[in-house]
Amino acid sequence: MLTVCRSVFFNDLEDKRDDQIPRVIRSRNPFPGKIFNDYLHRDVYQGVVIDYRGKDVTPSNFIRVLLGDEQLKAEGKKVLSTGPMDNIFIYFSDHGAPNHLVFPNAQHNLQRYTVEGQLHKLEEAVTDSHVTMYGDRKLMQDVLAEYQASGEQNTSSIKLHPSISDLRMIVRDKQSAQKAHLVSVIRQSMHASSQTRRELASRRLRRAIQLGELVTEIMEDVYRLVKLHTTELVPPDSKIKQLECFEIVYAEFELRCFSVHQVPEVAYETFTIQEICASGVDTKIAIQSIREACG
Repeated sequence: MLTVCRSVFFNDLEDKRDDQIPRVIRSRNPFPGKIFNDYLHRDVYQGVVIDYRGKDVTPSNFIRVLLGDEQLKAEGKKVLSTGPMDNIFIYFSDHGAPNHLVFPNAQHNLQRYTVEGQLHKLEEAVTDSHVTMYGDRKLMQDVLAEYQASGEQNTSSIKLHPSISDLRMIVRDKQSAQKAHLVSVIRQSMHASSQTRRELASRRLRRAIQLGELVTEIMEDVYRLVKLHTTELVPPDSKIKQLECFEIVYAEFELRCFSVHQVPEVAYETFTIQEICASGVDTKIAIQSIREACG
């Protein structure tokens, strides 16, 4: 997609983009702020102009941009100036599921947590060992986003891991995006420094797999209950009504069962909700079925 953006930019076509490109600064990422689409290391991110990044990338701003918000425009931000006969191309990658766009939420906002706060949370969570801190206490008030997030935080002048531009990629372990969260836990288990940590990682992996299977089973039960309770189908007469149904039903599933933040596999099971709403099932029946399946 960035290759397309570069083509738009260098051919003087109008561009309006926001940015969620990760600028993670950590030892496992030798190329912070760079993206390659091959192993020749041509940075397709370089030169791409970004209009919105970091804290400005929110559901509210997304809608305001689409609606041509005058206040944003007055602030010097780019918004769409389109009419009812215009077609808008939106490429939204790597967040959400069919009919469901997911933005980072406040619960997982690393700009709101400090190193000290995270240390205290760790102390509360750990029950079978002791949490000990080593290093410079001046870092305690730094926000976690300084070390693990996107955008430019400017909360510290410390440069932890400089970009290693001449490092060559050796490992090419292409993995399915659906299993990305499992791959991370598998690697933790493989590279554990002790038997105890290996067992903890293995149990965490087993729980993650079980939760994924549980979500699939629940969604199958919801579908069966919907068919059981439905006597008449009235297909929606517009895409908007279908999306409104999806929004209501998914919100109920997230409330009663699991959210995509808790179990990533939820994103891949929302096809069932999409099918339910497209077929014309009454929203009340779908909600009742979810409550029966999840309690």
